[in-house]
Amino acid sequence: VDLSISAPAQVGGRPCLPFEVVVTNCGNSAVQEVELKPSDPARTLACELAVEILPNQAQQHRSLWKQHSLNFRGRLDVFGPFEAVPPMELSYLLPDGLGARARLRLPLTVTRLMTPSSPSLDHRLAAELWESADFAHAEVAFSCALRQSLLGAGAPFSVWRCLELGGTFKALLGLDENPRGLMLFSAYPQRHAAAQTVILRAELGSVADGTVRVAVRSPSHLVNRAVAQVVLEILFDTSFGR
Repeated sequence: VDLSISAPAQVGGRPCLPFEVVVTNCGNSAVQEVELKPSDPARTLACELAVEILPNQAQQHRSLWKQHSLNFRGRLDVFGPFEAVPPMELSYLLPDGLGARARLRLPLTVTRLMTPSSPSLDHRLAAELWESADFAHAEVAFSCALRQSLLGAGAPFSVWRCLELGGTFKALLGLDENPRGLMLFSAYPQRHAAAQTVILRAELGSVADGTVRVAVRSPSHLVNRAVAQVVLEILFDTSFGR
């Protein structure tokens, strides 16, 4: 299964994330009744997931010969900050008639809607926003063990680079007084207002500790929760404590 995600778009004044999924049969036999659809419920209070096979392949009766592919296109309509997207279900019939199912979780996150904060954001304004009552009151924070791949000779720069989320967040160097801390900034789009500044602060523990504390601040608790969930999944070492 290959996934490609397009840049955010607007539908009916609301943001959406278009994407395409290519399902390829890598086996030695054809499979039948290939279907890709959202698991119920496909709609939540914050988003709705839809997917369909490309029209030019709809007449194949969803048969998939070996080394051939079926293409699906989908869209995530966003109504507000979301922490999770409904999973997808891939199902098909094997040559012996037995059914197979696989549950897929697409990497569609709220941060894909966000953009780097304004370049005019200076240290003074950034510090004022961080300390403001609206930002502090809505803060969402957590501590976790870091993935082993982020530790070692590359730390803390490997962690900072990871927190940029491919350029979604922009670091403001020198703002955090802690030498093992960093503050990063981004903006969440608003439907009828200017984009909302989102501040992400990370503070590493000792080298032996291997932990990080992350705090997310903006005027919206829902946005902060959604961003914190994305960061947690990126940084957290799931093998910790096993």
